[in-house]
Amino acid sequence: MPPVRPTTHLTMPLTAVASFFLLIALAFDRTSQIQFTLPKLIVLRFCGAGLVLLWAWRAHRDSLEPIPRLVLVPATLLISWWIVVTPLAVDMRTALHGMHGRYNGLINHATMMGLFFVVATSAMSRATIRRSMILCIAALVPVVVYALAQSIGADPLIWPNSRPGSTIGHPVPLAAILGLAIPFVLAFLISETHPVFRWVWAALLGLFLIATAGTLSRGPQIGVAMAMVIVLSAAVKARAIEPGRILVPLAAIGMAGALMLARDTNPITRFTQRLAQMAQIEADPSFTNRFVYFRAAYSMIRDHPIAGIGFESFGLLYPRYRPIEAEQVPADTIPTMVHNGYLQAAATTGLPGLIFYLALAISIIVLLARTCVQMASSAGNGSPPRIAGAARRDWLIGIAFIASMAGYLVQDLSGWLEISLSAFFWTIAGAAVSYCAAGPAADRWHMPARWRTPAAVAGAMASIALVALAFDAWSELRADRAFFQSHFLDVNRDWPAIEDNVAAGLRLVGDDPYYQDAAGVLYLKRFHASGDRDAYDRSAALLDRAAQTNHFDPYILIHRVDLDTAALQRKLVAMPSESASRAVGALLLMDRNNPSVHEAVANFRAALGRFSEALESIRKAETLRPHHPRYHMAEGDALRAIGDRAGAATAYRLEATLLTTGDPDWLTVERKLVVTLVEAERSITLLQTRIGSYCPAAPVVGPRSRVVAKD
Repeated sequence: MPPVRPTTHLTMPLTAVASFFLLIALAFDRTSQIQFTLPKLIVLRFCGAGLVLLWAWRAHRDSLEPIPRLVLVPATLLISWWIVVTPLAVDMRTALHGMHGRYNGLINHATMMGLFFVVATSAMSRATIRRSMILCIAALVPVVVYALAQSIGADPLIWPNSRPGSTIGHPVPLAAILGLAIPFVLAFLISETHPVFRWVWAALLGLFLIATAGTLSRGPQIGVAMAMVIVLSAAVKARAIEPGRILVPLAAIGMAGALMLARDTNPITRFTQRLAQMAQIEADPSFTNRFVYFRAAYSMIRDHPIAGIGFESFGLLYPRYRPIEAEQVPADTIPTMVHNGYLQAAATTGLPGLIFYLALAISIIVLLARTCVQMASSAGNGSPPRIAGAARRDWLIGIAFIASMAGYLVQDLSGWLEISLSAFFWTIAGAAVSYCAAGPAADRWHMPARWRTPAAVAGAMASIALVALAFDAWSELRADRAFFQSHFLDVNRDWPAIEDNVAAGLRLVGDDPYYQDAAGVLYLKRFHASGDRDAYDRSAALLDRAAQTNHFDPYILIHRVDLDTAALQRKLVAMPSESASRAVGALLLMDRNNPSVHEAVANFRAALGRFSEALESIRKAETLRPHHPRYHMAEGDALRAIGDRAGAATAYRLEATLLTTGDPDWLTVERKLVVTLVEAERSITLLQTRIGSYCPAAPVVGPRSRVVAKD
């Protein structure tokens, strides 16, 4: 009789897996600015610590399974390459911790790979893995329900994204996570024999598909379609689909969904419009944005083909590689990702990093395919139709693993790293490897006794490190709450409370340049409102420290230039500081295709009285964004200052057409236009009077009057 895996102590792993999936899916915080990724980061690290500690306990008890060499080699090469290239990154801090608000640095990549190894080496039976996937699906049910509520406008909360992001935070990773689970829902539906449970799986499949469609995320939707084709094709080949048992509940669920959507056709309208945009890619703003980011990523790969630029450093170098953006690209945007997982991997970890990642993903799919073939062969002559009962169900679950991995790789063509999505993906990938080694005839592997204690100690140390990192993320969340609250307070009436929040937040995060810049901006707002010298000094000190720590963010320098511009306008200083003057030069080198840079420089030069240079700068901004408000008003101010009132009036009129009637800026530009026209009329009248006293018979008409008006 072949040896079988031990099935004791499985309740604890299942409970841990269920808690992990549920918490990582549902965690968010409305009281902070980083409402999703930071709470999920805390959950990831605390739960990851628990799972690693559980792994250490199982290692000590000799309850682990080795990873097949086919997968172990590319996985080892991948994580080793990550460690090698991280010291070569353009910014070590970002490469380790990731971009603010995203946190996909080496630490989190190592955490995800740790999850993969923990799950892949867990000696669980296929029944246990199957239950774990059911728990994964169950954890997503409240996510799906909330997404459906958002789609029909029944969400009591207000979110910035009009498309449903549920508790994941963004529709694209939400759809990608559902895409990981849908193949398993379909496989369970096909293999289920109990009529009640079959209806349950049919209902879940309908809900998951409707929620995925409601996200309007086309990349994940294509991945879901491909994954379902894989499962259905395999099921048809295995003759596992019985139309009478499957199609009837699906049709009933479809009719119920149609009746529900008939009450509100907006989701259907949005979905069809989104699909129609596929035929006009050049007119689709989302595609326009992504092609801009793709070009920047290609340039980075060309300049850093081997080691890359470092984890999550795309946003750091984007200003230096920023092409001339179409006006569909939102202004003042620094993307934190490429919006293509493969370009992101190549840009951040080099082409070898991309190759090792693809090798690992493909090796898992190949291992799954081999396992499915072996399962079919063991049933009789390698023919899937000969598989029956529990063997057919296990075979379909293996196919679902293949479909889930393949669908993820497809959606990654337009996706990006997200903590919740990565946690689900790497956990499912580890479960896929464990599933392949969990056959009933699998040989039991025994860890050598000399390895058990070191492995358990290493796991315990990793668990302690994750707990420490979790508390660090908790401190950042508290600081983020303090700064987020300050943005809703008045810098005049509530300034003492704002100062207290800023001081408390900075104590929690130390020298983090993001929060130093945020604090500097709050003091800048206070200076704008009050003209207080202390606010100017505090803002200058904070912004200078932020710029010293982060050499890549142009907006820190823009804020520093804006501060001295305001000080010059208020006559608080007679000359700009050296920091502001250096910031002007650095900005023009760092982000020359950013119109906000030229706007800040123009305002700075205008405050110094160098109006011709200011006019040159603001016209560069207009060239980059011809229809952006503010620029034409600044041009009019510069033209008016040098005496070109006709040109100023033209600029003011153009600015007024870009603004909404009644807008405060519209009222301002209308007043400036009226004053300019009055000044121009007075100048012409005065000049006509002077010319008439010398030459009464020669009226000023035609081109001469235009020259006079221009002067």
